[in-house]
Amino acid sequence: MLSTLRKISVRKVLREKGKSSCIVAAVFLTTVLFVMIFSALFFVRDALNELARKDNAWLADAAFIVTEDEAVRIEKSPLVETSSFGFHVGEIEIHEENSSVDIELVYYEEAVMQWMKCYPTIGRIPQSGKEIVVSDWFLEKQGITFSENRKITLSFWIDDIEYMDTFSLVGVYDINIDSKHVMLLSEDYYRTVKEHLDKLGKNSDEAMPRMMAVIFASSRNLQELTFQLMEEIDFDVEKGGYLYNSFLPVDMGAGVWFILGCIILFVLLVGYLFISNIFQISIAQEVKFYGRLAAMGVTAKEIRGIVYFGNNLLYLIAAIPAMIAGYAFSGYVLPSILNSFFSFQIQKNNNLAIFILALIFSYMTLLVSERKAARLAGQISP
Repeated sequence: MLSTLRKISVRKVLREKGKSSCIVAAVFLTTVLFVMIFSALFFVRDALNELARKDNAWLADAAFIVTEDEAVRIEKSPLVETSSFGFHVGEIEIHEENSSVDIELVYYEEAVMQWMKCYPTIGRIPQSGKEIVVSDWFLEKQGITFSENRKITLSFWIDDIEYMDTFSLVGVYDINIDSKHVMLLSEDYYRTVKEHLDKLGKNSDEAMPRMMAVIFASSRNLQELTFQLMEEIDFDVEKGGYLYNSFLPVDMGAGVWFILGCIILFVLLVGYLFISNIFQISIAQEVKFYGRLAAMGVTAKEIRGIVYFGNNLLYLIAAIPAMIAGYAFSGYVLPSILNSFFSFQIQKNNNLAIFILALIFSYMTLLVSERKAARLAGQISP
């Protein structure tokens, strides 16, 4: 019986090509509009978050002082999208008139350089031997200008032992006032110091601790994710340190949510008025058809089922191309439109939530619109 009623519903949809086309067009436009609304919301929110993140002192989600085993477990954790590491090598103290500035000598992987905002803006990264990258602030304090392979002699401390060495300057980075002050060394130099400390009988892993920086797979509460990761890898808090980014996602504000709610309600209302009118006109013109079904013993519930099944079929026909059209428009046209209204850069975002929300709200529009028409169809007497 159920398959027979569905066949009746499909034949009715095919027979009423004009009305079916109008419903498909209305659902298509409604769904595309919802994709546009939620795309604009997510695009602007993500652009503001990225702007706030760039203004922050560092870009990684969290950083840990870890053992080699803990570093391996972090790399394998499903909580972590990507990770990178570096090593503290030594320290330099720069004296000023009334204060002093501590600068860390470090070896960082390229990703950590970028996350810690110390990637060279002039020159290149250290690649071998005694190559070094310093900050623009350091060059200014020393009264020198950058030229590649320029020799600079530094006095520094490693594990309470003072050393002096001459380095080749290969790059300069622009220091952020809130960023950690570092000088970048090559991996070769780090390994040379490690071998030297081992020969002296010192624990090089303690003298030059490993720092692991991570970007989480999720953007939810960074503090919660940090503690969750620490628990997962059995992190030893007494031996290692940790720090999570204090960056907080941008609060869109009550006003923005109110405007968004008004726009969504407006689209719902327009879609409802259009689609429900088509449904009611269709029912009014098909009184004899539903009357014959009632005369054949088809119940009111089954008649409503015929209406719902046909409408759901039309929704699927409209929603799939609407998703494709919405994706194309939001990816290639919407960012350009939004960029003309904002001073910051807006880029497309393939966040699945955009399309899930668009489908939910467009289907809600269909459900609300068809209720009255389905009820009227079920009330028609033989």
